Amino acid sequence: MGALYAEYTYAPSDRILNGFIQSLVGLYEYTAITKDPLGLQLFEAGDAEARALTPHYDTGAWSLYDQYGESDLSYHELLAEFLQHLCEHTRSGPPLTTANAPPTTPPPATTTTTAAPTTSTGGTTTTTGAAPAPVATQIPGDQIYCTTAEHFTADLHTPPVIALLTKKLRTNERAGVQLSLSKVSTVQLTVRSGSHVVWSTTATVEAGKPRLLWVTPKKGGAFTVTLTATDLAGNFTTASGAVVVSAH
Repeated sequence: MGALYAEYTYAPSDRILNGFIQSLVGLYEYTAITKDPLGLQLFEAGDAEARALTPHYDTGAWSLYDQYGESDLSYHELLAEFLQHLCEHTRSGPPLTTANAPPTTPPPATTTTTAAPTTSTGGTTTTTGAAPAPVATQIPGDQIYCTTAEHFTADLHTPPVIALLTKKLRTNERAGVQLSLSKVSTVQLTVRSGSHVVWSTTATVEAGKPRLLWVTPKKGGAFTVTLTATDLAGNFTTASGAVVVSAH
């Protein structure tokens, strides 16, 4: 069972990933420097939770700030940076191992010589070299930090995906034009009858199936709806479709 370190004491149930990952980077570095076993215990408990939690904050197009909504641009970039730091640390292995843990009792006094120690048994002399240095290996399962950091960095250069879902609306009503959107973006909706623009509106909406307002005309007909989505990093895309407005 892992542990999640809350960012705000007044809102411990708000599971903010960037603050949590930052705390693990700090615990890793603290433990590596001080060799404090408690630091290792705290890091390992948080690491276990973060490995399970992190994939749920990747929408496939952007990051989530907490369990409720998407990150703004600065927090998205910050989270990618923290994950990359944790990736680089855990790729080198745990911050503290039995090989570099502080001794529980003072070590006996030793005399250092340049010659390798030897033992002799039955006329056979064996030279004993120094023990090999431990090889650092990545903490099992922690590649999730590296993978997610790569995803979030790629998101900064990937346009949103948008599509028009609404096909029919009634005349003379405050209608909601529904669309599908892959990540938080500023969406401009433009409605045309032929070449004439009859309605236009802009709103910043999160990923999912949001609706944008269109006050439909009293007279029905076929209209062309153009959607332009610009994400927080400035990437944009356009989609269009037809909407039929009628009294029935």
